[in-house]
Amino acid sequence: MDPEINTKLSDSLVVTATGACLLNHSGLHKVDASLNCMDERMEVKPWLKIQKSKKFMGKQDQLALIAAGRCLQKAQLDEALLQQRTGLYLVVGFIPFERREIQSLAENSSVDGQFSMQRFSTDGLDAVNPLLTFRCLPNMPAYHISANFGIQGPYFVTYPDAGQFYLAIEQAKMALLSNEIDVALIGAVADQNNFLVQHHLQRILEPEQLTRSDSAGFICLERENFARDRGANIVFKLTSLRYDYKAPNYLQQIPASTETFYWGPDTQLELERDLKSFGPSSLAISLHLNQHLKSMFSVKHKLVSSSGLSGSSEWNVCDEL
Repeated sequence: MDPEINTKLSDSLVVTATGACLLNHSGLHKVDASLNCMDERMEVKPWLKIQKSKKFMGKQDQLALIAAGRCLQKAQLDEALLQQRTGLYLVVGFIPFERREIQSLAENSSVDGQFSMQRFSTDGLDAVNPLLTFRCLPNMPAYHISANFGIQGPYFVTYPDAGQFYLAIEQAKMALLSNEIDVALIGAVADQNNFLVQHHLQRILEPEQLTRSDSAGFICLERENFARDRGANIVFKLTSLRYDYKAPNYLQQIPASTETFYWGPDTQLELERDLKSFGPSSLAISLHLNQHLKSMFSVKHKLVSSSGLSGSSEWNVCDEL
């Protein structure tokens, strides 16, 4: 990777649709209900080609499929465009695992208090539901999206924090500007309310940062000329994109993560605090929640992640809704 990528986009890229799924989030009480993103329970079945495939899906798979489905539904892509000329670019959060499953695996994988590969490969694996393998694999959300919507274009999957979303945008941008694809479905998903992820976050975050939400957010990014030619609604125009990487020295200190959002004089500190709890999907959800802004405003985002990635972007609001 170049030490710094700073792009003022001469070939305009625009967002033509957004979608989100937030599970049991008690905040965001001022969000317009028409944005259709709050879910008391995940209704994934309307998006499944084969209903029985739900048994292979974990929470993050269902979140991602619902949010992607809502985004694609608004984008109104025809079948050929969706299947042949659309790419998928996805960030997946930390691997989820519940305590009872880890405890069962550990208890059946040791001898005299020491780990045993022989027991792990027999008794340990037999002690957990074999479907668990499918539910926690980090590439499975991309599989379920591709399989259920028939997306056959290029794909890019990365992990696990908000900084990686900028890599996903950059990969999508290069594919769009080289005419490899016409539409980029860019998203992120994070199952954060589980034992393993919370255990990890407690090691790297301050106590006030530990409130985390299960969420997924997606955007459809297209070349402006292509979007206009097909009569798509244009929600945002990407006007600035920058990211940088500086390798952290974890032996010395785990770098602090910072993230800021700005969308004009109506920026709400409470909403900004909520957005930070969404992990890698924070920027996509911010765009989803702020698509109602007047055309004179823009959504600005800036972050420095503990993985060493930093980035910033600006998305001008369009009035062609």
